[in-house]
Amino acid sequence: MKTFAFLLPVFLSAALCKNLNAQSWGTVGTGIGGTSVEAFEEFNGELFVGGMMTVAGPVVAHGIARWDGTDWNSAGMGNGFILIFSLKQRNGYLFAGGEFYTSGGAPGNCIAKWDGASWNSAGTGMNNHVFCLEQYNGELYAGGSFDSADGSPVNYIARWNDTTWSAAGSGVNHADVTALAVYNGELYAGGSFEIAGGVSALSIARWNGTNWSSAGTGINGWVFDLEVFNNELY
Repeated sequence: MKTFAFLLPVFLSAALCKNLNAQSWGTVGTGIGGTSVEAFEEFNGELFVGGMMTVAGPVVAHGIARWDGTDWNSAGMGNGFILIFSLKQRNGYLFAGGEFYTSGGAPGNCIAKWDGASWNSAGTGMNNHVFCLEQYNGELYAGGSFDSADGSPVNYIARWNDTTWSAAGSGVNHADVTALAVYNGELYAGGSFEIAGGVSALSIARWNGTNWSSAGTGINGWVFDLEVFNNELY
């Protein structure tokens, strides 16, 4: 199964960088040792960084680390291979999605949540990689290469109500959901699919909480990211 480590990576041989004043870049401590950074999210006054990494500054940090503005700290995910693709804050927890099967000693199955002190399971998780996370209509949505969440069938996208994972309609066909964004009251999903909820939707589709529909005639390639700017979706 494919991973994202090779997709537009930020290679870090010396230091992670930050925007100081919109005109120059500066180092963030001594940076991160690894091959890529895939996700950022602020949580409890710290910046969490996820990706394919082994150290952050002087600290061992498998897959994820936190920066308090002065120093790098471990986020306690554990040892072994951990690759974090997405981070999202929700209801007092930081959710991490990626490729891993334990999180700080708790079962992970590609998704876990951090309460500020330790990692916890989010249901029984998924049976394959989680690439993206987004909140919509009071629920957390996850997209990826999985077809099962909490042991129930889902097609590459699932939603979390703080207790269980469930399907978002019939999901999408064929392949991964790799991007999620909320725009004009709907949740947009991008990836490498051709059908969403039984409707033709080339690589991008929209979900209103009940039904899937197309977004124009779609895009003739893989959609890796989505963002809203000046009331338009890019």
